[in-house]
Amino acid sequence: MTEEREWDIIVIGGGLAGLTSGAYLAMAGKQVLLLEQRDLPGGCCGAYSSGGRNVPAAAHMVNDPGMINGILSELGAAEITFTPLDPVFDVAGPCPGKNLIITSNREIFEGSARGMVTDSARENVSQGLGRLIELSGQINRETKALPLESPELMSFFKRLFLGLSMQRQLPMSMEYGRMPVQQFLSSVFPGVEMQCLRAALRSVVPVRGARALDLLQLLGNVAGGNVFYPDGGVESLVETLNGCFQSHGGVVRTGVKVTSVNVAGGQVTGVTLADEGTINGDMVLSTIDMKELFFTLLPDRVAPRLFQEKLAKIPLSDSFITVTMTTTLPPGKVSEGGKGVRVINPAVKEDELFTSDEPDRVSLFIHFPEPGLDRVRDGLSVVQIMAPVRFIYEDNWHSGPECKKTEEYNEFKKQYAALLIKRADAVVPGLSSHIADIAVATPVSYRSCTGNDEGAVYGWRRPRMWRQKVHYTNGLYLAGHWTYPGPGILKTMMSGKNASRIILSGE
Repeated sequence: MTEEREWDIIVIGGGLAGLTSGAYLAMAGKQVLLLEQRDLPGGCCGAYSSGGRNVPAAAHMVNDPGMINGILSELGAAEITFTPLDPVFDVAGPCPGKNLIITSNREIFEGSARGMVTDSARENVSQGLGRLIELSGQINRETKALPLESPELMSFFKRLFLGLSMQRQLPMSMEYGRMPVQQFLSSVFPGVEMQCLRAALRSVVPVRGARALDLLQLLGNVAGGNVFYPDGGVESLVETLNGCFQSHGGVVRTGVKVTSVNVAGGQVTGVTLADEGTINGDMVLSTIDMKELFFTLLPDRVAPRLFQEKLAKIPLSDSFITVTMTTTLPPGKVSEGGKGVRVINPAVKEDELFTSDEPDRVSLFIHFPEPGLDRVRDGLSVVQIMAPVRFIYEDNWHSGPECKKTEEYNEFKKQYAALLIKRADAVVPGLSSHIADIAVATPVSYRSCTGNDEGAVYGWRRPRMWRQKVHYTNGLYLAGHWTYPGPGILKTMMSGKNASRIILSGE
């Protein structure tokens, strides 16, 4: 069956990019239909219902909240309130009894760093930390000079100037973007006496293959007091964008699965839904996994062979296990005022961090995504544990290649989560005995909810600047963390804004 109505634009995926682009397009008077396979929009930034209340799917730290509110203001939506986080990280281990406090307060940061090293090395900590903070500030200034506007919206001469100037304006970012983070830390804090400090710093960028640039960008935001949680969790941003999109006349359909993007004569004609027939549309904006789009949804031979070969080889970002709990612990006891992220590293050598998927050897990140005691509901506090693990662990977590969530899978993830919670008791005393409700998401869960290959949580391992207009298929566009300007809440929203401007410009 074919739906008779024809839409100007069909948006696939209801995450931040899809909602942002849809809102701009609907505000411009376009007839926009947004299709989301889950029951609620939001993607990895959404929420799920548990125990009669919405629980955040993940805790997201935000940079540059003013720019996020700038987008909301342009769309006529109410601004979001953000709570600053400082200190940002309290890192325990891998050396027992030693903690590193990563904060904008230089005195506290340096004092905790000195406690991570042997007595003979303490006099060198100040010099190394000074260099680290200086470099992070320089990197921060370089990266903030990069435009968030898509190059596709620039004139030829502006693109040419940007390409030439990047070599001159971003020398450090390019250098440290190639350097492994372990190599960089060894140059700043050399010697076996400083291995605990190096490991603690390494652990706050919990991705395999991390580069020095990842750590320096993070520390630059910490030093500048530019780390926040959105009040009410990041799902409050999703709710605002969703409401804004629909207020401008956009239509959201949830619980629907797109099975193909239809193309005839090099022109997009619409999409087909599982068990629901075809929906006609002049344009399709895809915000979903690019491999899913180009290898599954589009007809064969639409994409050039060399493009498909390149796409198949690009490594994806890591995935995580996320354990979300509502607890009956007093809020102040749980989060110590709602500030920062607690990190628990296993007692392993620094080069063994992030090499194992076993529950006793992964690094734990304990978030408190509802900061501020006045916003805790019903006397219950939300606590989240996240740990980087691979999709392929234990035969895809006992779900096999088809990702079937069998009883074996459910039991295994429950046991895994219990071991993580037991470890978290070390920094949140009594946590395991005060859980009112619990939900566990594995990389298999992220795979099924987002469609991202291997449950990748932020697209590619390294940012890829794909064009947002697909030039060999008229009417097909891309947005999301797969495209320029890359992953992150602000950048993902900007990709949606960029895509809407490209569409409206007719370029």
